[in-house]
Amino acid sequence: MLVTLRPTTCFLILALASCERASARTAGAPARLVAGSADTIVVNSLHPTMLPVQVLDDAGRTLPPQQLSFTRVAGDSLALSPSGRVTCRRRGDAEVRVALGALSKRFALRCRPIKGFRFLYGDGRPLVVGGTPRELQFIAVGLDGTPERMLAATLSIADSTVAELRGLTVYPRSAGRTMVELDLAECVWAMGITVHERVASPAALRSENDLFLVSPLRLVDGERRGWRLPRGEYRVGLLTQAGADTQLRLGTTAMNCAPWITGGQDYDCIALAGASVDVRNPRRAGAGGELYGELFAQRLDLSEASSAPTPARRPRKRMCPMVR
Repeated sequence: MLVTLRPTTCFLILALASCERASARTAGAPARLVAGSADTIVVNSLHPTMLPVQVLDDAGRTLPPQQLSFTRVAGDSLALSPSGRVTCRRRGDAEVRVALGALSKRFALRCRPIKGFRFLYGDGRPLVVGGTPRELQFIAVGLDGTPERMLAATLSIADSTVAELRGLTVYPRSAGRTMVELDLAECVWAMGITVHERVASPAALRSENDLFLVSPLRLVDGERRGWRLPRGEYRVGLLTQAGADTQLRLGTTAMNCAPWITGGQDYDCIALAGASVDVRNPRRAGAGGELYGELFAQRLDLSEASSAPTPARRPRKRMCPMVR
């Protein structure tokens, strides 16, 4: 998937300054053509798109736009104009030749038009300050309704003090909320990121940002552990070992619960007087085994902790459609 990480503002300023110094020098004659990334251009748009080809001089400096000529030389028949504007009405692959005088370059054109993105809530694993990072989850949907994994886009995060973005991985830094944007040029797909502050007990939950987390949770065969909860509304979840034949089981007392959107052992619960949650290992006691998991609880009836003002954002692009 051709997704690149957008540079930070600091690096962007340095790049602009470097461009200004380069422009002060005399540019050379066209010496090389560069098409996309690794001689591959991916187009996800349904609308006419100009193919991104750069013209460089022998020193590697980018020259002003040139009169390039494009020709499909092999592969699927695509709507490609001689000036390099392509319309991807369907999925297809072609080999294209671009020329400028005596210079020429062949590259792969991948038409991967998408009609939108499928909504994903996530795997139910909360992000915690100083905790395990998490891969971004998103599904682009092609025209035939199947997932499209080849995207030409940039990724950016609104507030890097809350979480840091490295490639497709989110690293939690401080409690709060922010957004990750996947920018496909003509539209943006936004994904919310919440980072929680870990607390030592359910009674210590003071805001929606706080999270009571027992991780790792290890129970020997036949063992049961429980925790009392003050009255209130909670999200309570138990994450268990993937692929294990037998898994830890979550139980509640004096709580009215409904399944959370993620499914599994994850619930939205109203805790009454005397409420508690417990986790047990269902195997026979004394068998000598052990099961692992993670238990978390979050108050949903408390306000969010105050945080720093959200940084000013650039004007928003059109949001990419959400599709089934």
